Amino acid sequence: MSCESLAISLDVDPFSAMFIVLQVLPVLIGVFVGAPLLARELETGTFRFTWTQAVGRARHVLTTFALLAASVALGTLVLGLLLNWYAHPFDVIGVESQWQSGQFDTTGPMLAAWALSALGVGTLIGAVIGRTVAAMAVASGALSGLLVLAFAWLVARLESVGTLSTNRLAPMGLGIGHIGLPGAQYGLKASWLVRAWITTASGHVLSPAAAAEVIARLYDGPVNRKVDPSRWLSAHHYLYWVSYQPAGHFWIFQLVAVVVLVALGALAAFATIAIVSRRA
Repeated sequence: MSCESLAISLDVDPFSAMFIVLQVLPVLIGVFVGAPLLARELETGTFRFTWTQAVGRARHVLTTFALLAASVALGTLVLGLLLNWYAHPFDVIGVESQWQSGQFDTTGPMLAAWALSALGVGTLIGAVIGRTVAAMAVASGALSGLLVLAFAWLVARLESVGTLSTNRLAPMGLGIGHIGLPGAQYGLKASWLVRAWITTASGHVLSPAAAAEVIARLYDGPVNRKVDPSRWLSAHHYLYWVSYQPAGHFWIFQLVAVVVLVALGALAAFATIAIVSRRA
């Protein structure tokens, strides 16, 4: 299925469809490559011949997994870099942001790390269950759940660590999002807005409902549309604050996420070798 046909079926644009395809790719690798790797040998009984050779069962499994891991990592790294190259102009003009979950999880290093992690987890599940179809089903559920968890929660939690705050930006709402070009004058270009809030002159933080009401009064009135937002807030004794991640933190978070995912894949691989070594 092409990205265009997938976009039509999911009612999304082709640009978003490409990110969806690449995000699902590690799950497919874990299900169709990792899970059957040992489960098929255990199910058919060929392990009795393969694991009794002079090379040893642990070395055989480790070598097979390492060769697959190298191929998977290289292929997904190239795919991720190509998608990053394609998405870069959209990031520059502020239409998209590399901080969004879709792009954050599909950079070259992250996509390779996800693929390695999925391969390791899938192989481990196959070694434990020993039945190809059952292992693929369990791997599909486990890896899909991990992907959804990372997409919906983990990335947002990671991006809330070590934020900076400022009250120099014009009000842009109370939700998360791309700060974009308006913040370029303050050195905030390509930064990510994590949280926004409004305080009174005395420092009291307004509740989300009260802050939303202030923003509505600021932008909804026919007169206020012609007034400078920052001056309007100042005249009404309010301050608009944002908590954000500067662009320079992006690759630090990428490194942390890559290390965690690769460590998860390596831990799963060593657990698989331990299970194989102890199997009668």
